[in-house]
Amino acid sequence: MKKNYIFLAMLFSLISSVTFGQMFWHQAASFNGSSNITIPASPSTDITGSFTVEAWVSPTAGVLQNIMAKGSNRYDLRISATGGIRFAIRTNGTTRLSSRTSNPVIPNVWTHVAATYDLATNTFSIFINGVLDTSAVIAGAAPTSAAETVTIGTGFNGSFTGLIDEVRIWNRALTAPIISNNMFVSLGATGGVYDGLVLSMTMQNNFGSSPTSLTDWSGNGNNGTNNGAVFVNYSGKPSRTTYQNQSISFDGASWIAGPDNAAVSPTAAITMEAWIFPKTNVGTQPFINKGNASSNYQLRLTATTNVMSAVINGALISSTAAIPVNRWSHVAFTYTPGGTYKFFLNGNVAGTGTNAAVLIDGPDSLFVGRYPGGSFFTGYIDEVRISNYAKPDSTIQQYVYRSIDQSNEPFSGNTNVVYNFDGYGVDNCSDGGPRMYFRNNARFSIHNITGSGTEDESATSPMNRWDAGNFTRGWYMKTSDRLIPNSGAMVVDSLNIAPGFSMTDVNFFIALNHTFVSDLRITLVAPNGDSANVFNGQGGSANDLVTVFDDQADSVISGMNSTFIGAYTRVKPSGVLNTPFSGDPSAGIWRLKIIDGFGGDSGRVYSWGIQINNAVFTGVNQIASEIPLKFMLHQNYPNPFNPVTSIKFAIPSSAFTVIKVYDIIGREVAKLVDKQLSAGTYEVTFDGKNIASGVYFYRIESADFVDVKKMMLVK
Repeated sequence: MKKNYIFLAMLFSLISSVTFGQMFWHQAASFNGSSNITIPASPSTDITGSFTVEAWVSPTAGVLQNIMAKGSNRYDLRISATGGIRFAIRTNGTTRLSSRTSNPVIPNVWTHVAATYDLATNTFSIFINGVLDTSAVIAGAAPTSAAETVTIGTGFNGSFTGLIDEVRIWNRALTAPIISNNMFVSLGATGGVYDGLVLSMTMQNNFGSSPTSLTDWSGNGNNGTNNGAVFVNYSGKPSRTTYQNQSISFDGASWIAGPDNAAVSPTAAITMEAWIFPKTNVGTQPFINKGNASSNYQLRLTATTNVMSAVINGALISSTAAIPVNRWSHVAFTYTPGGTYKFFLNGNVAGTGTNAAVLIDGPDSLFVGRYPGGSFFTGYIDEVRISNYAKPDSTIQQYVYRSIDQSNEPFSGNTNVVYNFDGYGVDNCSDGGPRMYFRNNARFSIHNITGSGTEDESATSPMNRWDAGNFTRGWYMKTSDRLIPNSGAMVVDSLNIAPGFSMTDVNFFIALNHTFVSDLRITLVAPNGDSANVFNGQGGSANDLVTVFDDQADSVISGMNSTFIGAYTRVKPSGVLNTPFSGDPSAGIWRLKIIDGFGGDSGRVYSWGIQINNAVFTGVNQIASEIPLKFMLHQNYPNPFNPVTSIKFAIPSSAFTVIKVYDIIGREVAKLVDKQLSAGTYEVTFDGKNIASGVYFYRIESADFVDVKKMMLVK
């Protein structure tokens, strides 16, 4: 049972000190007192009945200033300096309600404010940090109609100075639980529990390569124009305004769906992937589906056994991989008609074969969490990916724990539709995937770190995102699935690292769910017995720890009252990593020790890993241990490529193997392999992002075998 012992009386002091998860492209808007953002008049914002306006604000001073306004006096949310520094809501030019003087606005501190008006009861309410501050009944105060603009950062009589983020307008009066549950979500959703959201200005895009944006993510097209506001970059830094690494919660009677289009209708080949957390093994549970009785394609769990299976054009294809309940698993399926299909569980091949079923381009919608007219999924789903090619094994493995968006998608010349579900219901790769609409009670998972409301325990998947640290290509990774007992030491987990280096820098990744992370003490032990104290009881009452610990991070974990959750975060450890391991040899068995200091709580480690000396790439991936009949160097795939391609090769006996890449005039461009390998089939990735387009050659030398093949990089 999660400990919710943070009393309501402590809530406001807690809000001012906690540091939430990080988003690697998180942005906010800064206003200087004369700048603003304008949104053209539209029927959706011309509200004459119930409404809610909300935002995160950090004003630099306690003076009269507008946060947002509809027209000159229809409805606006402001900071009032009358009788103290307070939030106020107005309609039709009249102040209807101000927050209590005993709960003043604090300059230079992020605060969430929401104001609601309920036409049915004539009630105005103000909520501060998700908690009702005050309310009043005022008859005849509904806003009047006018085709006027919405402005952010200015209004009738007072421009804003400071930071504003996550501005939203709803055409209904939200309740306290809904405000509290949603306030940490960078929300861009439509339908279902998000009905009535008419404007959502997150100040950022849905991908990291061009992060700033004034797009209205509600889907209503209320996009903004910037008039002098400056975007402030919080990328990879702790943020109090958003809590990242959401998943979608499905209750067994809900789903999300998007209309048919070409991006999710591949016919030559397909890859389907997702992180799933099933809560039951009763009934068939589809989690990706397009089509009806003769499905275009489907990935699902089979009734009672939870065995992963797929459907291609009505043909059932089964694996032998049983998916456990009440824990996270990464599942994937690749298929080429008439060729080989493969199932993957946590990056490992879990079934293979051939099937002749043809992929069809049907007119059906894409469903997540439901088979139309039939079964539903119960649990959590995260990071759904649909690609129009069969991904190589190495690519599946590289991106198991690494979130994908437009800025790092593999094989970008192909179609990669990816739904991160971090508050957005849109394709984060912008490869044409349809907008997903929420149905019934499907919703983003709730992470109420303050302890004041409901929280989805274990709803954070084990995904991280630190591209600058070559995660996970430069890492030695371990899929763990080890229980953390409710009191005492976890059985030591181990990771064997073969290459020997003299260490100067060590980074450490861990992904775990636990019902009370501040109970935990985490220690990393090197092969020679030297150890580092990585985590020492931070995190408050939060449930999850999914992060990279790095001595060079600019965020300090010590003394912070929240967990570092999110797909995009790195922080300093409680102690230090580099000093105790400096000069030690890397080769040997590394050990992870976790101690739960108190009873009543438990958890599970999903994955952990180590990066040594900031390595860019740890080596090749063995994709089959069966001894091949002969040496072979395969053609790279895809070819042409942009900018990443995979090269598969086979060696029938143990041999020192070298693979190099050369340009058209014979200059060495890269050394991909340079080591002793045992017999087997391998795959290595070549990334050409730092070289020019053109023809290149890759050459293998292994024992007496030499071969050369040509490939083409097209940017």
